[in-house]
Amino acid sequence: MRLIGLAPTGSLVLNAPQSVSVISGQGSIDLRDAAGALGGQLRITAGRIYAATDAAIANVNAANSIDARTLRLGNNDGVVIDDGLLRAGVIQLSGPNGVYIQNTGASTAFDLRRGFTANRIDISANAETAIVINGRLTNPAVPGGFFTGISTISRLGINESAGGLLGGFDRLSTANGCFILNIAGCSGGSDLMPNGDRLTGSLDPLAGYRSASAPLGLLTFQTFIRNGYPPLIDEPITGVGNEDLWTVGSPTDDSAKDDSPKDDRDPK
Repeated sequence: MRLIGLAPTGSLVLNAPQSVSVISGQGSIDLRDAAGALGGQLRITAGRIYAATDAAIANVNAANSIDARTLRLGNNDGVVIDDGLLRAGVIQLSGPNGVYIQNTGASTAFDLRRGFTANRIDISANAETAIVINGRLTNPAVPGGFFTGISTISRLGINESAGGLLGGFDRLSTANGCFILNIAGCSGGSDLMPNGDRLTGSLDPLAGYRSASAPLGLLTFQTFIRNGYPPLIDEPITGVGNEDLWTVGSPTDDSAKDDSPKDDRDPK
């Protein structure tokens, strides 16, 4: 869908109680002003908002973690669209149960991810809202330039605050493959290792990034010495104990002496 000649206040509004899906490879939304530049306002309100392939949407719904959704939406399923699936002067998204925009760039590298292109993007969320998006914002200081990768994240509008507010959405939410709440933990390259693991995965964005292929152990095992062993003897034996406790037949017992008859005759 493409609308041309929109004034800054001109808008396309989509509302649905359950979900709104823009299917990658089948369509996109493109709003332009009279000069052909990005224009107007795209407003989408739904329980969940998707801009992805049918396969990716199914995988996102089946995934049980935001990490898994971030990995899945980082791949473009062969649909490469540099401008992304959502294009407008201002994009406003309200999806309390999830906002998901798949990467349509040529690579999973942070700076090469695409999905949306806008002058500004605003997302309304609550503490349970999962946000996994990919895209870029225009750079007004550079004609034809864009903020991409990590530089996009600090310019996201979430709950009317640039970069979002702590506790305003699910804290494992990501943009362009990086945790929104910990952009300092992102490196500059691809976030996918050759084996498919995330290079910068983490259980908690506030704790910093670490490799998902080298998880920290939760249990530490250590060998302990059992109690009850007798102490070592470090003094010499200087006696034979209490004679009252000797048993019959012991070498020092008088009852063990030879009681056989003796010849009292004079040996002479």
